[in-house]
Amino acid sequence: MTPEQFMANFGAIAEAPNGVAKLRELVFKLACSGRLTSGLSGDDKVAENLLKSDATRDSAIASKKIRKGKPLRALESDAPPFEVPQHWDWVRLGRIVEYNAGSRVKGEAIEADAWLLELEDIEKTSSTLLARVTARERSPKSSKSTFRKGDVLYGKLRPYLDKVIVASSDGYCTTEIVPLRSFGAVTPEYLRLSLKRPDFIRHVVDLSYGMNLPRLGTEDGRNAFIPLPPLAEQKRIVAKVEQLVTMLNDLEERQKRKQTVAIHVSKASLDSLVHAKDPDELACAWERISKNFTVTAGAEASFKHLAGTIRSLAVRGRIATTQLTNGTAQALLDQLRAEQRSAANPRQKAHAQGASKPGHSAPPFSLPSPRWTWTQLAELAEIGTSVTYGVLKPVWVEKGVPTVRVQDMKRGEIDLSHLAQCDPERASKFEKTMLCEGDLLIAKDGATLGKTAFVPAALAGGNITQHVLRFSISRRLSREYIRLVIDSPHGQGWMSGETKGVALPGVNVGDFRRMPIPLPPRAEQDHIVSRAKSLLTMVRELSQLHKARARVASKMATALSGG
Repeated sequence: MTPEQFMANFGAIAEAPNGVAKLRELVFKLACSGRLTSGLSGDDKVAENLLKSDATRDSAIASKKIRKGKPLRALESDAPPFEVPQHWDWVRLGRIVEYNAGSRVKGEAIEADAWLLELEDIEKTSSTLLARVTARERSPKSSKSTFRKGDVLYGKLRPYLDKVIVASSDGYCTTEIVPLRSFGAVTPEYLRLSLKRPDFIRHVVDLSYGMNLPRLGTEDGRNAFIPLPPLAEQKRIVAKVEQLVTMLNDLEERQKRKQTVAIHVSKASLDSLVHAKDPDELACAWERISKNFTVTAGAEASFKHLAGTIRSLAVRGRIATTQLTNGTAQALLDQLRAEQRSAANPRQKAHAQGASKPGHSAPPFSLPSPRWTWTQLAELAEIGTSVTYGVLKPVWVEKGVPTVRVQDMKRGEIDLSHLAQCDPERASKFEKTMLCEGDLLIAKDGATLGKTAFVPAALAGGNITQHVLRFSISRRLSREYIRLVIDSPHGQGWMSGETKGVALPGVNVGDFRRMPIPLPPRAEQDHIVSRAKSLLTMVRELSQLHKARARVASKMATALSGG
């Protein structure tokens, strides 16, 4: 790709998902392959620079200022990654720099005001220096490496993080950073660019050793290929790259602001739906969202906001299109309570009489009609059941009782393909959580708090782990409506607000049972579920369309950038 082609395709690439990142990679790729600049008649010669560089290196070795190191592999032993202009040359990194040029110093011997660089001070990918910290602030105990102003400092630990800077002054660094000191044939700024080119990063990642903490070995680093232009052209390349990267950084910042605005506009528009005071205000809010949908749905987060708003409106009774007057929720609730009392044994009745009464705190929001009522989730369980968690410390066996873990709950359903099997004897001690078709399962702790899924017929007789709650919803209610309440911002917010614990924060089963439930009459429950499903399906289809367009744009950007 020529500079002209780069600019012609700039817009198409930039607007794709991760487009700016692709452009940034492309800039380094073009720069280090000689396609952003061209040679000039007055430029120095690479061959002459290499001879001077070799002489500097050999003199330093002879005077024992640096170690000789192992012989480098012949250039012909490996194929270069790509073609370079005829006036350039390919070299091994170890020929043009002293690799790991710093000397070791004990941490306590470092002067207090000295610059002490750690990998965490360098931002991944951008290689921006985030902080300049002194030894006094860090109180180092382990040995560090020295470096000089102008050294290229390369992070060899997790090289895919692409952390490489040019030292602006002398200092000390972690031994996971390799100081590279030029013998004269390469400028530090150009060397930094070359180490950031995409093919180099892929190469060193492939060569890294260590599973948990992969790092680049010294000899692999010394034998890496570097495309070498004349010194004068190196400086022009650096200036051109700095210009383009500055432009890309500005573009990325504008895109972030645009996305932030889109999310704020989306949230404000959707909040106006939730807080509309009357049908006219609600209709106006819907109209504003319809007219500005290209803005409010500009980010994937907007679709999540929209889905959440639909659920919120549903449980507040704002999406019903038909006035249903058949019965009241209070009559339905009284019936449920009567059935629970008549089915309870004397011990359960005594427990119920001694149980704490529902609190008198203000309801979370106003109900849309006197036909609705507030209740607690515990009152909506099937006769003879209660919400509870599953098997503590399950004993896993090859063939036993299928047991649902949090990771088996995916996209609102239970993935049956890799269910763990619990020892039947162990599972028998937790009969209260033996699953029935239609039970609602809820993740009770950790990052997955609040995930829900219904139990399919194939899992009847199975069980759950202690990280999952089982809720058998009364058959007199709409199971889908109760799930809608739990999935809504109201239900999810209640669970988040009631979390306890530090290592694995989660909701206590007793607190979950107290969740306030806005309960409409049964016919209205069914109507709300039908309307919500229709609207959520629309949002899901719009989201999929948005993702499909993004994938197409991304493929186009990859093709245009040659990635």
